[in-house]
Amino acid sequence: MVRAGNDNELIDQFSEQDWIAIGWSEMGNLSELNSREAVKSKYQDEHPKQSPHKVGVNGGQLHRFTNIIDQGDLILSYDKSVREYLVGTVTGPYEYKPEDVIEDYPHIRRIEWVDQIDRDEFSRPARNTLGSTLTVFSLDDIREEIEEIRSGTRRTDEPETSEEGGEDQPPFHKDVESRADELISDHIAHIDAEEMEDLTAALLEAMGYHAQTTEAGADHGIDVEAHPDSLGFEDP
Repeated sequence: MVRAGNDNELIDQFSEQDWIAIGWSEMGNLSELNSREAVKSKYQDEHPKQSPHKVGVNGGQLHRFTNIIDQGDLILSYDKSVREYLVGTVTGPYEYKPEDVIEDYPHIRRIEWVDQIDRDEFSRPARNTLGSTLTVFSLDDIREEIEEIRSGTRRTDEPETSEEGGEDQPPFHKDVESRADELISDHIAHIDAEEMEDLTAALLEAMGYHAQTTEAGADHGIDVEAHPDSLGFEDP
């Protein structure tokens, strides 16, 4: 799995230009760093004030992107605007392109996109795995499920998947935040029109408005009304 930027902002470039990229531009060209320890040592030199845990996490991601991902490997990248995972095959080695691709994302791999998978097709354990906050991480634990979905032989049961541990894990609060964001998105995608009206009204209330849903059939196309004042004298 390779995420498309900090907030999915690179997904269109990934899809249209057939490459994946990660940041850490301060690291320079990693072509000569062929081991995890070499990458971590370079990362520590560039970030002397970071904790050993963070050095391990980020150095591990850089090493995976540079040295572990191989030509022919499957890569997933999430497009949250349509709740789909792009599935691609790596077609080239690691490249360092500080000026040719996109600013601040100089580390790239060429890729051929071959499929898309809707997030809802995955089991709950698989969705939890996919919700990691890491930029680059292994999906070996759910590889079989990915292949079953792509081939149309997906099992109906939901096997348990193990949670990976160790130094490649992000800080706990970041992991919880990311998983919560994607789980909330899952729930919103499946609520009906009436529940959406109630949710919209509740959000407007939380923003300080006085909101209420309208009765079915008599709203003239208006589902929720929100006023700045409690009596409704001010324009909605």
